[in-house]
Amino acid sequence: MKMELRQATATIAADRLKVTPLKVGRRFGQAVALMTLVACLGLVGLLLSVAIPNLWGSNSFVIYSSSMEPTIKVGSLIMAGPVDVDQVQVGDIIIFRSPSDPNTTITHRVVGVREEEGVRHFQTKGDATNGTDPVETPLSGQVYRFQYEMPFLGYFVHFAKGTLGMILLVVLPLAGLLALHWTKNREAGANNQETVGEG
Repeated sequence: MKMELRQATATIAADRLKVTPLKVGRRFGQAVALMTLVACLGLVGLLLSVAIPNLWGSNSFVIYSSSMEPTIKVGSLIMAGPVDVDQVQVGDIIIFRSPSDPNTTITHRVVGVREEEGVRHFQTKGDATNGTDPVETPLSGQVYRFQYEMPFLGYFVHFAKGTLGMILLVVLPLAGLLALHWTKNREAGANNQETVGEG
């Protein structure tokens, strides 16, 4: 009787050893699938929030400076739409290239407008700064005018553009899908082996 009990206990322990890895693999696969789903949904949401306004000619900009706080916070992603410079008025927030450095984009409020020889010159200022910008900015044609901001989303966009961001948002989700596929195949193979063994 004791011998039979020991054999039964050993059989149950062996069965547990067989089942435990499958349970761990299944839970790991579910966790990976959930993280992959969240990452993909976040990425899709970000792309839609930027891409949909672009259909109407709007553009997005990341705010790296605190010069427009508290109106526009550092790290925000802002949307701006193109307007004719003739429509820009004092009080509007516009996005333009710095006259001294064309590679730098500035987001400041218009505090003065004057026209000279058919060209409009804009005096701009950051809400958080005491004085106006050093020089006026001559603009013609169209300029981007601020529409709305999405706080802190600029940090995510900036991160996504980097190497680490690409790895976390693209490579890891793909790796997660592969891991989930591998886990399902392994589980199916183990179930097939159990079925053959029972037969």
